Amino acid sequence: MKIIPGWSYRPLYDAGISVEELLDEGRVLDRSGGDVGKIESLIFADNGEALAVIAEIGGYFEMGGTHVSIPWNQLDLSDDDLTAKAPIDEDNLADYTQFDESGILTKADTSKIGTVEADRGLDLGEKVFRARDLMGDHAYIANDRRWGYVNDLVVRDGRLVAIVVEVAAQGPSRHYAYPFDGEPQIDPGSRRYTLPLNENQIADIEEFDYDKLVSGSHTGAISIE
Repeated sequence: MKIIPGWSYRPLYDAGISVEELLDEGRVLDRSGGDVGKIESLIFADNGEALAVIAEIGGYFEMGGTHVSIPWNQLDLSDDDLTAKAPIDEDNLADYTQFDESGILTKADTSKIGTVEADRGLDLGEKVFRARDLMGDHAYIANDRRWGYVNDLVVRDGRLVAIVVEVAAQGPSRHYAYPFDGEPQIDPGSRRYTLPLNENQIADIEEFDYDKLVSGSHTGAISIE
């Protein structure tokens, strides 16, 4: 692969986490290992650092429907990347409060646990974006050519490292992964993501094989036992 020197799918296959799968199937466990809710969103800094997950804590200690922002580095991910143990229990959940009267979630807020508004109504401050601000965007390449759409994101070692694009121009859908190295100009409302690639570079890229994507090493996650 010739996009940038050293770019390879191997680190993704060995230790990558599919954000699409995490949002579709991810569950949150409390400190004792009980299933207490569903992962609904993942918040990133504009440089790709994974900051927090937004989880709905349903029916947990009579606080059903509570949406909680939990710092990424306080989550202990399971081997299959689909469950995340969080440092929450009956005592501390009752103490959660809104981060700010404005209701806007900032990067500073994501370093601590707290309740937030439901994800669909969650307002974000500058320099942060949610996973679905990219997922579903139309993907373009150089010369304003529409090429597919952003199907998934891959996180490794606590960072967004790859954008996965699904292409279905001819025949069955195919997936390709491209490096993410920070996009300070991401516009959550544009529904358009432009890859810094041209047609010649795309011709050198192999298909991304989801069957090879296995559970990662979760460097940076801490144990909360």
